[in-house]
Amino acid sequence: STLSMISQWLSVNIHTLSEAELLAVIVCMDKMEFLDDKLIQTTERFMKVAAMKVKEADLIGKVIDFCLLLFIIKIFIIAAICDLCDHQRLRSKPILEASCEYLLENALQLNLPQINSISKVFGNLNLHPSNAFKFWEKVEILTESKHHEFPPKDLISLLLSFVYIEKFPVNMMGNLINPNFYDRMDYFAKQNVKFVMSELDILVAAMKIEKSYIQKSSFTSCFNYDQRVFHLSRDLLDPLASIVGDVKRIGIQEFVPGAANNSFYSADMMVFPSVAASLYKFGRSTYAQNSRCMVVLINTPDHFDRSGQHLLGRQAMRIRHFKKMGFKVMNIRYTKASQLKMMPNQVKNYLQKEYDNALLSD
Repeated sequence: STLSMISQWLSVNIHTLSEAELLAVIVCMDKMEFLDDKLIQTTERFMKVAAMKVKEADLIGKVIDFCLLLFIIKIFIIAAICDLCDHQRLRSKPILEASCEYLLENALQLNLPQINSISKVFGNLNLHPSNAFKFWEKVEILTESKHHEFPPKDLISLLLSFVYIEKFPVNMMGNLINPNFYDRMDYFAKQNVKFVMSELDILVAAMKIEKSYIQKSSFTSCFNYDQRVFHLSRDLLDPLASIVGDVKRIGIQEFVPGAANNSFYSADMMVFPSVAASLYKFGRSTYAQNSRCMVVLINTPDHFDRSGQHLLGRQAMRIRHFKKMGFKVMNIRYTKASQLKMMPNQVKNYLQKEYDNALLSD
């Protein structure tokens, strides 16, 4: 209730705040994971009217945590708003378009965190800026010129966000797959080396699938299955079996080799053309066989933007990759299937509709 009142107050009094004070508000709202319609409208209005009038390249705000420790926040306000959109899955065209224009106008004055925050939000939220050609040209120049300054985790995350919306950093890959970069990962990532390597493996696999990139990294095993998806898959097994004709044709959590040894490339469910076909080997060399199978993906609410209408870039790329590998892809909304699973006829009708759509899609 307090945050809602602050949001309401901000919508009326935003003009009374200094840039540093507004930055502090945005950062705190983001850290407390609060976002409502009023704050969205206020932020969009600010971005439309005032984004190009921000004068300071680095704004310094002060916030005090519960332990009364003072932290200095050196986050550029446009970047902070992009981070808010990214973390809260807010796919706001007015905000992102203004961010695009700001980067184009002030590229040389931006530091690494600012470049990272403004650039990656488009891929993560699966949205191309209207001035896409100039934007990506500028971002490519910035990234290539400063790649050695980025922490490895941030650089990999940034390049992955490009691939999400089919902007491929071919020229950058040689800088990632080399011993020096691995040493930097060990130094910067410390306890998160396995996660960073996993993300690098996905990036390399994406380049292999989409651009026939042949260089390999040291693939690592990373299998972190969503238990919500696993339990729903089991609940949907019988209704889906009634559609395909035999429960033995359906597998749960089927790993698809040929990309990366990572749960990102596993099907939540897999429909095989026959029981015997469940023994097929998948991969790049068997695309003809892959086309006989259907990958079933269960999309949880966090796979979509805040409105629930648009898949995020990471999930859109996952679907695109399975299709490029030859599979039919059936998409199931976790929320809708969970609501219908206690009503056999309705859940079967829903699955039948999505199954037919998958068969008809390219």
